Amino acid sequence: MEEINRQARYKTALDKLKHPWISTPSVSEFLASCSHLKDRMPLSVSGWIPTTVECNSTELNVTLIRPENSATTTKDVVKRIRDIFGVEAKFFFNQTSLITFSIKNSVKPNGDDPVADSGEQLLKIISLFQRVNINAALNAVEIKDVDKNEFGEKMPLQDWQEYTFDVETAIPPQLIFVRDEFSGIRLNKIIYTVDTERSASTFSYSEPCDAKIREEYVQAYGLSTGRFASRPGSSGKVIVVIRLISRRKQSLTLGELGLSEAQQNAIKSALAKPAGVIFSSGPTGHGKSTLSQCMAEIYTSENPGMNMLSVEDPIESPIEGTFQTPLISTDRSDGAKMGRAW
Repeated sequence: MEEINRQARYKTALDKLKHPWISTPSVSEFLASCSHLKDRMPLSVSGWIPTTVECNSTELNVTLIRPENSATTTKDVVKRIRDIFGVEAKFFFNQTSLITFSIKNSVKPNGDDPVADSGEQLLKIISLFQRVNINAALNAVEIKDVDKNEFGEKMPLQDWQEYTFDVETAIPPQLIFVRDEFSGIRLNKIIYTVDTERSASTFSYSEPCDAKIREEYVQAYGLSTGRFASRPGSSGKVIVVIRLISRRKQSLTLGELGLSEAQQNAIKSALAKPAGVIFSSGPTGHGKSTLSQCMAEIYTSENPGMNMLSVEDPIESPIEGTFQTPLISTDRSDGAKMGRAW
């Protein structure tokens, strides 16, 4: 009987030493599930804007904020969330412009992974992040082994070392974990946040807005920035256009822009003058900014030592040899202030 009890105690201790990653999903399945749920999120819910989206293996947690000048009430948003997602939202008495809700996330556990050499595994994970210029700090989880129990019986010992990491980056996780190097790695949580450089301090549903998306949020896609423009409509609606700006891989000549020889000569003649202004006009996306960038690079290359300064609204692509500055104005409705800003 004593031997049966001893074996039972040993088995209980052994069960507690099961690899913790057995009950968690694989990296690829976790990312796919989080991406699927996140893509279901609209840009706004009755005008309230998602600011934080947190995904774990059991649920997607969303935080919405109410913009200034919004005519939509908490009651409207709670009802809309119920209609769209079939869940009840949580609102707060002391933070009335905040709403949270959760969507169930069901991801199957991936099962066990073999215990790899700790040195090789750490090298792999560190290098995985360094490929995208992220320095991830890994922290060892304390091992609380018990060599012998209260009966003096030898107990099984943990045969692995667990490490945790927490990184903050603008690069989507799908672009970090792009190779088949996920063995021994699990993701517990991803938090998505939205942040933009804006001409005004807040998004408005009653006034036009212009904004620029920070480069670090789009550079992984070969873009230098994004242009955001909105215009208010009736019933609290708003129309939004986002223009994605590609990053130029090299400087372009006027000929490569498609200009004729006569047009090139006219521009070069204008650039050679000691003073003056060159105006470009045309529809969006027809090359006005690219032409200006090209002319600036031609001027700096032909005038070494010249300090080129640009004022842009907003800064789009990098210009070689130019100190680029944005138009600084907090009140675009004031013509006098806009004039002074320029």
